[in-house]
Amino acid sequence: SKIRGVGPSGIPSYVSLPRHHAYAGAHWLGAQHHFFAVDDDPNLETFAVGNLAISQKLTVERLRDRRRLQSEFGQGDSTADLAGEAAAIDIFSQQAFDLVTGERAQKAFDIASEDPRLRDRYGRNTVGQRMLLARRLVEAEVPFVTVRMGDWDDHVDLPKRIRARAPMFDTGLSALIDDLKERGLSRDVLVVAMGEFGRTPRINPNRGRDHFPAVNSILFSGGRYQMGQVVGGTDRIGSLVTQAPYRPQNVLTMVYRHLGIDPSTTFNDFSGRPRHVLEERRLISELL
Repeated sequence: SKIRGVGPSGIPSYVSLPRHHAYAGAHWLGAQHHFFAVDDDPNLETFAVGNLAISQKLTVERLRDRRRLQSEFGQGDSTADLAGEAAAIDIFSQQAFDLVTGERAQKAFDIASEDPRLRDRYGRNTVGQRMLLARRLVEAEVPFVTVRMGDWDDHVDLPKRIRARAPMFDTGLSALIDDLKERGLSRDVLVVAMGEFGRTPRINPNRGRDHFPAVNSILFSGGRYQMGQVVGGTDRIGSLVTQAPYRPQNVLTMVYRHLGIDPSTTFNDFSGRPRHVLEERRLISELL
């Protein structure tokens, strides 16, 4: 959904289900914009987001007192904070306080309150329930949610591995798209399903497929873009793009457009050199 400023709303601005590798962090934006990771499995009956509840030994008022005391300590000399880490910690602390004392996050993560029949539609497995949780989060106005399903690096024994994983992914993703549409959210929420790169068009001797950056498939749904079409094409075996050659930067351009971010905006990198958010920012015209 649309990006908004981060404030004391009691809800994170970026949630990762579960945590990503290091390259998916905030990086240049600063540590205060890092994702809020939920590693717990929403398919378990005992599902609860770690550190989202106040300890039984604390009351909300005592927690507020501690927050005020921490703020007073933080007003001291910060000249030693050359990397800005103290500011990031302070923002993290405020966000953590908002999470454990506010109701919005508690309600958003309360997946047990969903209709069991809807949970069945998403699939009673980890990835299906994470996609349902993602829908709950965007409904609670979390601007950016990532659902990660790993273990697709099938260099060996692809048929067996894909049969175990693909049905869960297909069921969860299709339920998410339908659910967003039924709730009137599909125009405001852009769903992007993608990986890092494609796979070789030929099966290797180990009955697997290897890394292949030349051709990849990406799914878009919603976001006020033109759906119901296939954009681009390849040769007969999927080894070469023959129609509408787009690059990952063009995909990001469409995501930024939806979020209201101008990819031609410039910023100074760590060496002081002005850089565009995206150097290549041609739109995927077929989606407009």
